[in-house]
Amino acid sequence: MDVIAAINKGIFDYLRADETLPGNLVGIMGNKNIRVGRALRSDIFPYITFGIRPFVDPLMPLLGTGTLETHLWDKSNLMTRINKMRNRLIWLMDLHEFTLSGEEAKGVRIFFDSSDMIEEEEEFIQHLVILYTVKYIRKSNININV
Repeated sequence: MDVIAAINKGIFDYLRADETLPGNLVGIMGNKNIRVGRALRSDIFPYITFGIRPFVDPLMPLLGTGTLETHLWDKSNLMTRINKMRNRLIWLMDLHEFTLSGEEAKGVRIFFDSSDMIEEEEEFIQHLVILYTVKYIRKSNININV
């Protein structure tokens, strides 16, 4: 599994595991609709989609960075639930650090950057975007036998 797929899976598993904690996403949302990439047309509101746009600096090739873009969707005339989802996601993700079981990367850490509402043409669709910076140390494929 490549490093971005592994980080996406780690985030997905982490968010889905939140169902046992007080004030959890499942309790706020009333479902477990969290997807990597795009949602399905059949998905029930509210739902969350996310993905990472990676960047590797050629001057520091073992340090990876990227932007984690999280989209929150709800169909409601009020912003109460989507704001609770936003607050919970920021609380869960900001400064969260984790390791990956396949060790494609280590020291993965997430930093909150910003959030903003997106205007939707369809009435009562609430769409909020949260951006995070993801930093990680990439696994080297070089094994040196000394």
